Amino acid sequence: MNYKIALFLLFISLKTILFFSDVKVFDNLVFASDAAQLDYNHDSKSTSNKEIVADKNKVDESFNLMLLVIIAVVMCIIISVGISLSLTILAVLFGLISLGIVSLSVLVGLYKKSFERAFETLIITSSSLFGTFAGATICGVGNAIFHWFSTNRAIGFGALIGLVSGFLLGLLLVVLIQRITAFLKEKLEG
Repeated sequence: MNYKIALFLLFISLKTILFFSDVKVFDNLVFASDAAQLDYNHDSKSTSNKEIVADKNKVDESFNLMLLVIIAVVMCIIISVGISLSLTILAVLFGLISLGIVSLSVLVGLYKKSFERAFETLIITSSSLFGTFAGATICGVGNAIFHWFSTNRAIGFGALIGLVSGFLLGLLLVVLIQRITAFLKEKLEG
């Protein structure tokens, strides 16, 4: 699916470059019709058909090849960023599914018959899991540098602190999202 979008964007950018750079792609057809018209209405004082066609065949100086290269590089960078973001989102989603967080949230939503409860469960469980991992990592690295405790004790302590802080952050995010949605709903209705 991403390669179709990339090809479409490349096609649009090339069409834009050709449009704004005054490149005449079908000039030969226009030249032939102009030459036939000039030959029909030829005046002895005017210039010859060959001179007019030669003037039109001159290279258009306004077309900048470097502009084409820069736009192609920028398009490649944008496409690369889009692909990497897509892969990152898919990896996070795959991780959440494989850990059962999404399944747990769906089951809670079905049991409570509320999409809001399912979303709250998703936010709280994922922030708790992330907090546990982040706390264990930070305390493990801090212990390796400062030698506070034994490695296992530092990682366990960091995981516990991360779990509690992740849970509290999840609750804070749920309240914040509820307030923001209520505010936006009020602004849309009023």
